[in-house]
Amino acid sequence: MKNKIPTILLVGAGRFGERHLETLQKLEKESKLSIVGAVVATTKTQKNITKKYNIPVWTKLTDELLKQVDAVDIVTPPETHFEIAMRCLPFVDVMIEKPMAMTENEARKIVICARKHKHIIMVGHIYRFHPVVKRLKSLLAPLKNETAIINGSFINPKNNDNGRPISMELPHLFDIIDFLFELTPTVISIKTIRRANTINIKYPQKKHAILKLGWTGDKKIRTIDFLFSKKEIRCDLIQNSIHINNLENGMTKTITCSSEISPLEEELSTFLEVLKGKKNYYPNAKIGTRLVQIAEKA
Repeated sequence: MKNKIPTILLVGAGRFGERHLETLQKLEKESKLSIVGAVVATTKTQKNITKKYNIPVWTKLTDELLKQVDAVDIVTPPETHFEIAMRCLPFVDVMIEKPMAMTENEARKIVICARKHKHIIMVGHIYRFHPVVKRLKSLLAPLKNETAIINGSFINPKNNDNGRPISMELPHLFDIIDFLFELTPTVISIKTIRRANTINIKYPQKKHAILKLGWTGDKKIRTIDFLFSKKEIRCDLIQNSIHINNLENGMTKTITCSSEISPLEEELSTFLEVLKGKKNYYPNAKIGTRLVQIAEKA
């Protein structure tokens, strides 16, 4: 597929599915892919998406449809990911929104299926493509082996609660730490108050994370802070800012992170590069399974 424009089928066109579709159409205008159409759950959604985006829309995922495409972008509710991925992998490469599955057992079955049919799985852990997280990767590289306390909050307003398991619906902080340090937790404990969790996680190399996830209050919060022996780094993933405080000399620095393209566009562009064999490192099935395992324990 190195010189071929990949043909893509979108499965799922809810709120975030529409964002995927709009991004796919932008990439299509740049001749980076060809959208075959979308598969949705109801005839009402079929009519709305057909009218709004002027693409073919089906309400059933068939063998004949899968044989027409190179890859599928799955943006459906998390509890459907396992069934749809297993349906698609015998035919095509798959991009699947986080979490890859709802249990580690399901995730491992997806991996086995992908290997059997020699198809790619990329998992939509979008914060790996966030400008703050990308900048952190290089900033923290010299501190990778130092002791650190990590405090993170990923909070949504309580009136946006969708009722899904907290750690499965909001695994982003697990993923950010995984991306930055490439460490697997050794101990996980949790305290729950209504629809918010405080999760204590111990990692190798003396990394200790205290993460707050869930639905509470009326504000959206996306922060992650790192306290090292000589340096404090505070990050706001909404304001796209990194504040660095040197604890030895008191000097401070603020970095504003920006990107010409959105994290979703970069994520989907990466998937296209993976399909063409031009990129080897991406959130693959192994990473996706590891993060399902962490979220399930939490």
